[in-house]
Amino acid sequence: MTKETVSTVTTTSPDETRGEGEKLGRTLKPGDIVLVDGELGSGKTVFTQGIARGLEVDKSTPVRSPTYTIIHEYKGPVPVRHADLYRIDSADDLDTVGLFDAGYEGVTVIEWADKLEIGAGCVKVELKEVSDNSREITITDLRKPLHP
Repeated sequence: MTKETVSTVTTTSPDETRGEGEKLGRTLKPGDIVLVDGELGSGKTVFTQGIARGLEVDKSTPVRSPTYTIIHEYKGPVPVRHADLYRIDSADDLDTVGLFDAGYEGVTVIEWADKLEIGAGCVKVELKEVSDNSREITITDLRKPLHP
């Protein structure tokens, strides 16, 4: 059985939100999946930028929302596949973009992940806008521990 770990933090700037993503990024390993949810403008992409920074993605490559391309991939010691499912309407649409193609050796970060039925084995991140500058970030870690 997977042990669930939950933490909640409030940030007061995009830099702090990015910093929380970076902290999470440092804990991720190849094969991990991070599901990021929140309303438009809640900071999903900013948080993902932090994850990429924590995974030491090439700093010369800007991490941007892949709303129209659906998936961006970033190179680093651990590659990052960044998906945005905002425009995905069905499971058939998801199959055509290759999000879960076999053999991927990196970390997958999925924005608008509420459209998927995944949970166990993932890290779930929920961002809520508290005010113009404040975000409440709840991280639920559903990965299996290395040692029971």
